[in-house]
Amino acid sequence: MVKGSQQLKDELDKARIAYDKASREGDYETMSKLQYETIPQLERRIHESDLAEQKSRLVKVMVSNCYGIRSQTMKSQRWLRPPLVSQSAR
Repeated sequence: MVKGSQQLKDELDKARIAYDKASREGDYETMSKLQYETIPQLERRIHESDLAEQKSRLVKVMVSNCYGIRSQTMKSQRWLRPPLVSQSAR
């Protein structure tokens, strides 16, 4: 399951803070792991999460528009149909 964008952004902020700390301390191994592995992975996951959220919103809009048009069409067709005559009225 994809984590929410906000949680991933918080993790990215923590990774950047850890990178700055490692830079001040001269911990080049940690810096390189954060710079070339952790931070790019988090940025990619944030991008994917944002795309998934946008896609979800788009699908919801498309479905609601489809049902809105369909219900409007059905309402207008109901007014255009001749009234039903029951068997007993004939």
